[in-house]
Amino acid sequence: MKPTVYLETSIFSYLAAHPSRDLITAARQQVTHEWWSLRRSAFDAFVSELVHAEASGEMLMQWRGERPCSRESH
Repeated sequence: MKPTVYLETSIFSYLAAHPSRDLITAARQQVTHEWWSLRRSAFDAFVSELVHAEASGEMLMQWRGERPCSRESH
C-alpha cells in the first residue's frame, strides 16, 4: 500500500507557471517538478474539491495565456 499525500494548490501553480526569475520561487518550482516526475508515482495523491476547483481555474487561465484581472483600476 502506498503512502497517501494530499496536494494543495501551490503544487499545481508551481507545475503550471512559467519559470520564475525570483530565486526562491524558481527553486520551489524546480523541486516541485522533480518530485512530480520522480516521486509522485510512489504515493496515492489526493486533492480536495476546493483545491481542484481553484487549481483548474487558475491552470485553465494559464493554458489560455490569460492573466487574472487586476482589482485595482488603472
